[in-house]
Amino acid sequence: MTIHPAPKPPVTEKKPRKRLVAKKRLQAKTPIKKRNKERLDRRTKQYKVYMSSATWKGRRLAALIAADWKCQRCGEAAMVTSNVARVGAVIEHLTEVYFHVHHKTYARFGKELPEDLEVLCESCHNAEHASRAIKPRFLRAG
Repeated sequence: MTIHPAPKPPVTEKKPRKRLVAKKRLQAKTPIKKRNKERLDRRTKQYKVYMSSATWKGRRLAALIAADWKCQRCGEAAMVTSNVARVGAVIEHLTEVYFHVHHKTYARFGKELPEDLEVLCESCHNAEHASRAIKPRFLRAG
């Protein structure tokens, strides 16, 4: 009795795997991504127009006065002297540099209530946005 070896399957060539870079290029051309970019551009334009309007500047000034020119998180006070307090334009410039009037929610954007806004110093405002940012995997808990 002789034992014959099993026949070998025919040799087929393997197709090269596509690189991930090509996937990103394809995603950039999808209509959904294009629509989202158009929507984001439109919202960004509306945001910039509103933030430079007199309505927003009035609400911002009202929030700063209500907060007594202090950060509502850490209590840091504005660097405004009594001589400078008389000149509204200088106060506006100083508060632009040191304080941010932060939107807690954008649900009533353009028609904000006083409780929708929060006065934050530069470091507290940066910390607020850093806490919401998507963290790299190696920095995530768990």
